[in-house]
Amino acid sequence: MRPNSKTTQEPVFNKETISELYNRKRGEAASALAKLFDGHVPKLGTLNGWVFEQTIQYCLRKELESLGVRAELREQLSLVGRAKADLGVGNLAIEIKSKGLFSKDDAERYSRFKEAAEKKGLQYLFFTASESYPKYRLDIVAALGDKNVFFLDTPGDWGRFVARIAAELTRTR
Repeated sequence: MRPNSKTTQEPVFNKETISELYNRKRGEAASALAKLFDGHVPKLGTLNGWVFEQTIQYCLRKELESLGVRAELREQLSLVGRAKADLGVGNLAIEIKSKGLFSKDDAERYSRFKEAAEKKGLQYLFFTASESYPKYRLDIVAALGDKNVFFLDTPGDWGRFVARIAAELTRTR
């Protein structure tokens, strides 16, 4: 089935609305955790990444609903060994990062994840809020291909991300 014309409509969310939602939910998560431990506000560290993943999942779900595209979103999709993609949607394995790459070796690691995903018949996508280091930005695009990498801080990339997922979902039905 071909993507319907709705898959090209303007996205429901954008960088600003996603960032606002993420920041609000991050604060709510910290407050909720503080209640568990007598008001001690935790340092969020890895929780930030989880809240960002949940925010992107929520926004993606709403975008797909607005397009009339049904999808089952699966968390922590196994790729190989202990390696997992943050999200599975249809035949897509999606890595979601709140802050891009952390080392020069990360692009190579994600390239290996892409190979593992492809061996399972999956396409591998990488989505990040931003990548401030230009070399890492180039490295991840070179490792995964420009059609597979999306930066929330790049104008139009959220819409491109949603459109790519919607197109894949409607193509595989």
